Amino acid sequence: SYGTEKARKMSQFFRRLVRKMEKAQITVIIVSQVRSKIGPSFGRTTTRSGGRALDFYASQVLYLAHLGNVTKTVKGVKRPTGVHIRAKCDKNKVALPYRECMFDILFAYGIDDLSASMEWLREIKALKLVGLKKRTKKGVTAFVKATNKLSDKDYEKELVRINAVVQKKWYSIEKTFLPTRRKYRS
Repeated sequence: SYGTEKARKMSQFFRRLVRKMEKAQITVIIVSQVRSKIGPSFGRTTTRSGGRALDFYASQVLYLAHLGNVTKTVKGVKRPTGVHIRAKCDKNKVALPYRECMFDILFAYGIDDLSASMEWLREIKALKLVGLKKRTKKGVTAFVKATNKLSDKDYEKELVRINAVVQKKWYSIEKTFLPTRRKYRS
Protein backbone atom coordinates (compact mmCIF):
# COMPACT_ATOMS: atom_id res chain seq x y z
CA SER A 1 0.00 0.00 0.00
CA TYR A 2 0.97 3.64 -0.45
CA GLY A 3 3.12 2.89 -3.53
CA THR A 4 5.52 0.47 -1.82
CA GLU A 5 4.61 -2.55 -3.97
CA LYS A 6 7.53 -2.02 -6.39
CA ALA A 7 10.06 -1.76 -3.55
CA ARG A 8 8.71 -4.94 -1.90
CA LYS A 9 8.86 -6.89 -5.18
CA MET A 10 12.43 -5.68 -5.81
CA SER A 11 13.50 -6.88 -2.36
CA GLN A 12 11.97 -10.34 -2.95
CA PHE A 13 13.58 -10.52 -6.38
CA PHE A 14 17.08 -9.71 -5.08
CA ARG A 15 16.80 -12.17 -2.17
CA ARG A 16 16.09 -14.98 -4.64
CA LEU A 17 18.61 -13.75 -7.20
CA VAL A 18 21.53 -13.52 -4.74
CA ARG A 19 21.15 -17.17 -3.70
CA LYS A 20 21.09 -18.37 -7.31
CA MET A 21 24.05 -16.16 -8.25
CA GLU A 22 26.19 -17.54 -5.42
CA LYS A 23 25.46 -21.13 -6.47
CA ALA A 24 26.21 -20.45 -10.15
CA GLN A 25 29.16 -18.12 -9.37
CA ILE A 26 27.99 -15.38 -11.73
CA THR A 27 28.03 -11.60 -11.66
CA VAL A 28 25.07 -9.40 -12.55
CA ILE A 29 25.55 -5.79 -13.63
CA ILE A 30 22.49 -3.59 -13.27
CA VAL A 31 22.36 -0.16 -14.87
CA SER A 32 19.90 2.22 -13.25
CA GLN A 33 18.64 5.65 -14.12
CA VAL A 34 18.81 8.19 -11.32
CA ARG A 35 16.09 10.66 -10.46
CA SER A 36 16.33 13.95 -8.60
CA LYS A 37 15.25 13.93 -4.97
CA ILE A 38 12.75 16.57 -4.01
CA GLY A 39 14.13 19.00 -1.43
CA PRO A 40 17.16 17.17 0.00
CA SER A 41 18.83 19.19 2.75
CA PHE A 42 21.94 16.97 2.90
CA GLY A 43 23.41 13.87 1.26
CA ARG A 44 22.99 12.70 -2.31
CA THR A 45 20.62 14.78 -4.45
CA THR A 46 19.67 11.81 -6.67
CA THR A 47 17.98 8.47 -6.06
CA ARG A 48 16.99 5.34 -7.97
CA SER A 49 13.41 4.19 -8.28
CA GLY A 50 12.37 0.87 -6.73
CA GLY A 51 13.31 1.34 -3.09
CA ARG A 52 16.55 0.54 -1.30
CA ALA A 53 16.82 -3.16 -2.21
CA LEU A 54 19.32 -2.51 -4.99
CA ASP A 55 21.60 -0.54 -2.64
CA PHE A 56 21.31 -3.19 0.07
CA TYR A 57 22.12 -6.23 -2.09
CA ALA A 58 24.76 -4.61 -4.32
CA SER A 59 28.42 -5.41 -3.72
CA GLN A 60 29.52 -2.28 -5.57
CA VAL A 61 27.67 0.92 -6.44
CA LEU A 62 29.23 3.19 -9.07
CA TYR A 63 27.91 6.51 -10.30
CA LEU A 64 28.99 7.45 -13.81
CA ALA A 65 28.96 11.01 -15.14
CA HIS A 66 29.32 12.09 -18.77
CA LEU A 67 31.99 14.83 -18.87
CA GLY A 68 32.11 15.43 -22.62
CA ASN A 69 32.85 13.85 -25.97
CA VAL A 70 36.07 12.43 -27.39
CA THR A 71 36.35 13.90 -30.88
CA LYS A 72 38.53 13.16 -33.87
CA THR A 73 39.10 15.22 -37.01
CA VAL A 74 39.79 13.39 -40.28
CA LYS A 75 40.25 15.41 -43.49
CA GLY A 76 38.59 18.47 -41.96
CA VAL A 77 35.54 16.56 -40.70
CA LYS A 78 35.13 16.49 -36.91
CA ARG A 79 33.14 13.65 -35.34
CA PRO A 80 32.61 12.31 -31.82
CA THR A 81 34.39 8.97 -31.35
CA GLY A 82 33.68 8.39 -27.66
CA VAL A 83 32.80 9.91 -24.31
CA HIS A 84 34.79 11.09 -21.27
CA ILE A 85 33.44 9.46 -18.10
CA ARG A 86 33.98 10.07 -14.38
CA ALA A 87 33.20 7.06 -12.16
CA LYS A 88 32.65 7.49 -8.44
CA CYS A 89 32.39 4.47 -6.15
CA ASP A 90 29.84 4.97 -3.34
CA LYS A 91 29.75 1.42 -2.00
CA ASN A 92 32.35 -1.31 -2.29
CA LYS A 93 32.36 -4.62 -0.43
CA VAL A 94 35.23 -5.91 -2.60
CA ALA A 95 37.85 -3.17 -2.11
CA LEU A 96 38.11 0.25 -0.47
CA PRO A 97 35.12 2.53 -1.16
CA TYR A 98 34.90 6.21 -2.16
CA ARG A 99 37.44 6.04 -4.97
CA GLU A 100 37.07 8.09 -8.14
CA CYS A 101 38.53 7.75 -11.63
CA MET A 102 38.17 9.13 -15.13
CA PHE A 103 38.36 7.20 -18.39
CA ASP A 104 37.21 7.29 -22.00
CA ILE A 105 34.74 4.92 -23.61
CA LEU A 106 35.41 4.73 -27.34
CA PHE A 107 32.53 3.79 -29.65
CA ALA A 108 32.93 0.32 -31.23
CA TYR A 109 35.86 -0.41 -28.86
CA GLY A 110 35.01 0.07 -25.18
CA ILE A 111 37.06 1.47 -22.32
CA ASP A 112 40.39 2.92 -23.45
CA ASP A 113 42.62 1.30 -20.81
CA LEU A 114 45.86 2.65 -22.25
CA SER A 115 44.82 6.32 -22.19
CA ALA A 116 43.26 6.04 -18.73
CA SER A 117 46.36 4.35 -17.29
CA MET A 118 48.77 6.83 -18.85
CA GLU A 119 46.69 9.83 -17.71
CA TRP A 120 46.60 8.47 -14.16
CA LEU A 121 50.37 7.94 -14.17
CA ARG A 122 50.78 11.53 -15.42
CA GLU A 123 48.52 12.88 -12.64
CA ILE A 124 50.56 11.17 -9.92
CA LYS A 125 53.84 12.12 -11.65
CA ALA A 126 54.94 8.51 -12.22
CA LEU A 127 55.46 8.42 -16.01
CA LYS A 128 59.14 7.62 -15.51
CA LEU A 129 58.04 4.14 -14.36
CA VAL A 130 56.97 3.32 -17.93
CA GLY A 131 60.06 4.99 -19.42
CA LEU A 132 58.39 8.09 -20.83
CA LYS A 133 60.77 11.02 -21.37
CA LYS A 134 58.17 13.75 -22.04
CA ARG A 135 56.07 13.84 -18.88
CA THR A 136 53.43 16.24 -20.19
CA LYS A 137 49.92 15.79 -21.57
CA LYS A 138 51.34 16.12 -25.10
CA GLY A 139 53.94 13.46 -24.33
CA VAL A 140 51.22 11.08 -23.09
CA THR A 141 49.08 11.76 -26.18
CA ALA A 142 52.05 11.10 -28.49
CA PHE A 143 52.87 7.88 -26.63
CA VAL A 144 49.26 6.64 -26.85
CA LYS A 145 49.08 7.45 -30.58
CA ALA A 146 52.37 5.64 -31.24
CA THR A 147 51.26 2.63 -29.19
CA ASN A 148 47.92 2.48 -31.02
CA LYS A 149 49.83 2.08 -34.30
CA LEU A 150 51.56 -1.10 -33.08
CA SER A 151 50.47 -4.54 -34.26
CA ASP A 152 47.86 -6.27 -32.09
CA LYS A 153 50.47 -8.58 -30.54
CA ASP A 154 52.89 -5.74 -29.68
CA TYR A 155 50.03 -3.53 -28.45
CA GLU A 156 48.88 -6.31 -26.11
CA LYS A 157 52.43 -6.73 -24.72
CA GLU A 158 52.73 -2.97 -24.11
CA LEU A 159 49.31 -2.84 -22.44
CA VAL A 160 50.22 -5.74 -20.13
CA ARG A 161 53.49 -4.00 -19.21
CA ILE A 162 51.77 -0.69 -18.44
CA ASN A 163 48.96 -2.38 -16.50
CA ALA A 164 51.56 -4.14 -14.32
CA VAL A 165 53.19 -0.77 -13.54
CA VAL A 166 49.80 0.82 -12.79
CA GLN A 167 48.73 -2.03 -10.48
CA LYS A 168 52.01 -1.97 -8.56
CA LYS A 169 51.85 1.82 -8.12
CA TRP A 170 48.12 1.74 -7.22
CA TYR A 171 48.65 -0.88 -4.50
CA SER A 172 51.67 0.95 -3.09
CA ILE A 173 49.59 4.15 -2.81
CA GLU A 174 46.54 2.37 -1.35
CA LYS A 175 48.73 0.61 1.23
CA THR A 176 49.86 3.97 2.63
CA PHE A 177 46.24 4.83 3.49
CA LEU A 178 45.63 1.65 5.49
CA PRO A 179 46.11 1.67 9.27
CA THR A 180 49.48 0.32 10.39
CA ARG A 181 48.25 -1.37 13.55
CA ARG A 182 45.57 -3.98 14.05
CA LYS A 183 42.65 -3.63 16.41
CA TYR A 184 42.53 -7.33 17.24
CA ARG A 185 45.61 -9.46 17.75
CA SER A 186 45.61 -13.04 16.55
